[in-house]
Amino acid sequence: MARLAVLTDRLPGDASWKGAYTWEIIRSLCESQHEVTVFTTENPEHIPLTHSRLTVARPARSFSADKLPRWTQALLVYRPEVIHTFPLQNTAHWPSLTVWPYLDAVCKVLPQTKRVSTMFDREDFVTAPAWHAGADGWTVFSNELESEARRVYQGRIDVVPLEEMSWSSADNSPEGFEERDYVFIPAPVSEWHHRQHALSILADHLIHHPETCVYINGGWGDLSLSERRRGWSQLSHVASRVRLMEAQPLPKFVARARVASHLWLEGIAPNSWRYMLSRQVAQTLGKEMIGSANDSALPSGSTANFLSRLYLS
Repeated sequence: MARLAVLTDRLPGDASWKGAYTWEIIRSLCESQHEVTVFTTENPEHIPLTHSRLTVARPARSFSADKLPRWTQALLVYRPEVIHTFPLQNTAHWPSLTVWPYLDAVCKVLPQTKRVSTMFDREDFVTAPAWHAGADGWTVFSNELESEARRVYQGRIDVVPLEEMSWSSADNSPEGFEERDYVFIPAPVSEWHHRQHALSILADHLIHHPETCVYINGGWGDLSLSERRRGWSQLSHVASRVRLMEAQPLPKFVARARVASHLWLEGIAPNSWRYMLSRQVAQTLGKEMIGSANDSALPSGSTANFLSRLYLS
């Protein structure tokens, strides 16, 4: 099995759910007999995952260029056979002020080291572009995203199956919900495509289903006050049945989805990570979905097994 270095700057409980899936795959890779060291900017004490084949190290608190010696030393000392980078968070730094262009050059001196970058959605294409451009291959989770990736990356791209995560640890009786039969929207309004149109569809649905209420995960998101006022005006006739929630980490989202009548995907950007993972959760829980009738099936199987074969190919 491979001596694997994973690069990530996300915690398992991040609101985007990318961290939750990243750490689930890391756990699965450890169980697949790989020796895994995760190099992260986060405090290892905030990462609850433990495994006999897992080491979590924090070379530096950021990927800024002045931290290059620490990141270089970490990789050169470990000498991994594979460096796998999971989606990184957006940064305010210009590319020239991060470690990535320079670390790309450093890794070229590591003999027979394969580099893989995973992209959850198109937003990940723009993070650390110099680093991802130097990867030996990318992995994505849908054929549609593969087509988009080929516009910006010329190397090998593999469509990896979306592994069904275990939801057994999710709370079956979430607190703070007055209703037990509601429509649940996974994404804040700021993440919706064509927001005004989508809000109109939502208002119309609630008008025609007067017994239904809706919960919006993340509420308005980062919309401005003027955009929120405009949104409320569109929902004015049904506002009493619209509940805004704080952004939920993935396990809590699953717990609330379990007791919902439907998951509402109308307006959420297709091929976004939120959309794809929400579809998988709905299918796993046997929930009806609104707004995904024409989607093609997502590849199914074991993500970790596919990656294991990719590392050794």
